[in-house]
Amino acid sequence: MKTVYLAGKYLDKEIIKEIAEKIKQKGFEITAEWYNDTELPREEGKDWYDNPEVYTRFIRDFCAIDKSDIFILYSGDGMYLCGALIELGMAYVFDYDSNVRMKKLFQKSQRKRFIVVGASISDSVLFYPVTEKYATVEQMLEKL
Repeated sequence: MKTVYLAGKYLDKEIIKEIAEKIKQKGFEITAEWYNDTELPREEGKDWYDNPEVYTRFIRDFCAIDKSDIFILYSGDGMYLCGALIELGMAYVFDYDSNVRMKKLFQKSQRKRFIVVGASISDSVLFYPVTEKYATVEQMLEKL
């Protein structure tokens, strides 16, 4: 069974949950259902990152990204994708490392599919490994 890591903004988690269900109906496994997490509280005077649950979730997502065959970034409106862009970068690194360093660096990915769904997030050269871009969820699901 092919595995999928589905990234996006925490604020879009309800939309992402719906997308995940459609992906599962097509026979794929979601590697981390982070969108079901409850929001972690922020306490005044305390560093949010000192909460042990932050580390636990980081490790879960880190491993889930590495385990995935397909990385899908739901960009929504394309604004404020901070964490999702970090996840995309992690997926690049995992794919790069798995493809024997420099040998595959300048080629499109041979192992992991990189997909962006929604608004265009950037024309940066750093998005070169993103092999597939779709304007709508329906278009992506059709090609998945």
